[in-house]
Amino acid sequence: MQQEKERAMLGEWAILNDNTEGGSTMAMKTEATIKDLIHAPDDEMYELIDGNLVRMPPTGFEPTLVAGEIFVALRAYARATGTATR
Repeated sequence: MQQEKERAMLGEWAILNDNTEGGSTMAMKTEATIKDLIHAPDDEMYELIDGNLVRMPPTGFEPTLVAGEIFVALRAYARATGTATR
């Protein structure tokens, strides 16, 4: 049901890297464009990779925490070395 909804929202595009039963589906067009990416459903994250729209899996808590720690460390370094911009 969800996959059918996504296909309808994306028009001719099928979703790649679908983790539902049955595996991945191939795109029906030959190449996606930025316009296709802009019109992708807002409830999921997509990337445009080699002319294909690819649905990105949710990252979860741990990757978000790690990204935050990296940001804090880079910000501290930039401030300490005077390379921070405002």
